[in-house]
Amino acid sequence: DGSVPQEKFQFRRLWPKGKIPPWGLMHSALSHDGKWLYVSGRFSAKTNRVREFDPRYPPGAIYRMKLDGDCPLEKFADINVSHQDGIGGAYAKDYGGNPKHTPFRDVFPIGGIAVDKNGTLYVGDREHQCITVFSKDGKKAGQINVAWPYRVSVHPETGTVYVIQKQGYRKPAFRLLKFDKPGKDMKPDVKPVISQDLEIIHYN
Repeated sequence: DGSVPQEKFQFRRLWPKGKIPPWGLMHSALSHDGKWLYVSGRFSAKTNRVREFDPRYPPGAIYRMKLDGDCPLEKFADINVSHQDGIGGAYAKDYGGNPKHTPFRDVFPIGGIAVDKNGTLYVGDREHQCITVFSKDGKKAGQINVAWPYRVSVHPETGTVYVIQKQGYRKPAFRLLKFDKPGKDMKPDVKPVISQDLEIIHYN
């Protein structure tokens, strides 16, 4: 059914003890064979209070952990974010709100990750306004130009890529895009097969 046995996750430490990156929304994806867990979204940033920037955890880093071992997450790939001590980047300039607040608001450089059956990793890259694609050995393999990728998913059999866009800060707009089997030889300007606006209902 696509699930992973409980013992593979039970009592596993994701990060080295005391070294959890404090900022960002964490995204995770499981490889098709159930051997690898990929994590992105968490990063370090300097604040006006007590935190200093830790260069081991920059914005845009993607991590990987082998599920049949006992090692924590290790860096797998990097998206280059033009930050200063973890603060800001190209993604923050046109998003809305105050760019100085970027580690404290829903304004982050990574917008979700997914893995296809071949081990190819798809990363929502808000810094460069695209889905950045990495091969299973962590090398950049291509991209799909999509503005403000928020979530990304890949059909486990067909390879179809689904992307939810989210743009705006206080009143965001959402759109669902479907890309028909772009594959590893994709061109940067692959056109979506389906583009549909999403109505978001907020409950108090």
